[in-house]
Amino acid sequence: MFAISNATIYFQLLMMVSAMYMAMLCTNWGKTEVFNNGGRANFFEPNMTSYWLKIIAQWVTMSMYLLSLLMPILFPDREYN
Repeated sequence: MFAISNATIYFQLLMMVSAMYMAMLCTNWGKTEVFNNGGRANFFEPNMTSYWLKIIAQWVTMSMYLLSLLMPILFPDREYN
Protein backbone atom coordinates (compact mmCIF):
# COMPACT_ATOMS: atom_id res chain seq x y z
CA MET A 1 0.00 0.00 0.00
CA PHE A 2 1.02 3.60 0.49
CA ALA A 3 3.77 4.53 2.90
CA ILE A 4 2.73 7.25 5.34
CA SER A 5 5.52 9.21 6.97
CA ASN A 6 5.57 10.40 10.55
CA ALA A 7 5.53 13.99 9.33
CA THR A 8 2.25 13.35 7.47
CA ILE A 9 0.64 11.84 10.57
CA TYR A 10 1.85 14.75 12.71
CA PHE A 11 0.51 17.25 10.15
CA GLN A 12 -2.90 15.56 10.04
CA LEU A 13 -3.15 15.50 13.85
CA LEU A 14 -2.22 19.18 13.98
CA MET A 15 -4.90 19.98 11.40
CA MET A 16 -7.53 18.07 13.41
CA VAL A 17 -6.64 19.94 16.59
CA SER A 18 -6.73 23.23 14.68
CA ALA A 19 -10.17 22.41 13.30
CA MET A 20 -11.45 21.62 16.80
CA TYR A 21 -10.01 24.90 18.09
CA MET A 22 -11.70 26.85 15.29
CA ALA A 23 -15.01 25.15 16.10
CA MET A 24 -14.55 26.18 19.73
CA LEU A 25 -13.97 29.78 18.67
CA CYS A 26 -17.10 29.81 16.51
CA THR A 27 -19.39 28.30 19.14
CA ASN A 28 -17.64 29.91 22.15
CA TRP A 29 -18.02 26.59 24.00
CA GLY A 30 -20.96 28.16 25.77
CA LYS A 31 -23.69 26.66 27.88
CA THR A 32 -26.55 25.38 25.79
CA GLU A 33 -29.70 26.58 27.52
CA VAL A 34 -32.88 26.60 25.48
CA PHE A 35 -34.63 29.31 27.50
CA ASN A 36 -33.32 31.64 30.15
CA ASN A 37 -35.38 33.43 32.81
CA GLY A 38 -36.73 36.02 30.39
CA GLY A 39 -38.11 33.35 28.05
CA ARG A 40 -35.67 34.15 25.23
CA ALA A 41 -33.62 31.49 23.50
CA ASN A 42 -30.00 31.78 24.63
CA PHE A 43 -27.98 29.00 23.02
CA PHE A 44 -24.39 30.11 23.58
CA GLU A 45 -23.87 31.92 26.83
CA PRO A 46 -20.14 32.54 27.42
CA ASN A 47 -18.46 30.85 30.37
CA MET A 48 -15.06 30.94 32.05
CA THR A 49 -13.92 27.62 30.53
CA SER A 50 -13.83 29.00 27.00
CA TYR A 51 -12.20 32.20 28.26
CA TRP A 52 -9.30 30.35 29.87
CA LEU A 53 -8.91 27.95 26.93
CA LYS A 54 -8.49 30.92 24.62
CA ILE A 55 -6.00 32.60 26.97
CA ILE A 56 -3.93 29.41 27.37
CA ALA A 57 -3.94 28.82 23.60
CA GLN A 58 -2.70 32.37 23.12
CA TRP A 59 0.09 31.85 25.69
CA VAL A 60 1.17 28.58 24.07
CA THR A 61 1.19 30.17 20.62
CA MET A 62 3.22 33.17 21.80
CA SER A 63 5.72 30.98 23.65
CA MET A 64 6.21 28.73 20.59
CA TYR A 65 6.81 31.80 18.43
CA LEU A 66 9.27 33.23 20.96
CA LEU A 67 11.09 29.89 21.11
CA SER A 68 11.35 29.78 17.32
CA LEU A 69 13.04 33.17 17.44
CA LEU A 70 15.38 32.32 20.33
CA MET A 71 16.48 28.82 19.33
CA PRO A 72 19.08 29.97 16.77
CA ILE A 73 20.55 32.33 19.38
CA LEU A 74 20.55 29.77 22.19
CA PHE A 75 21.91 26.91 20.05
CA PRO A 76 24.18 28.47 17.40
CA ASP A 77 25.88 25.17 16.46
CA ARG A 78 22.65 23.53 15.28
CA GLU A 79 21.65 23.80 11.64
CA TYR A 80 18.16 25.20 11.04
CA ASN A 81 17.44 24.39 7.40
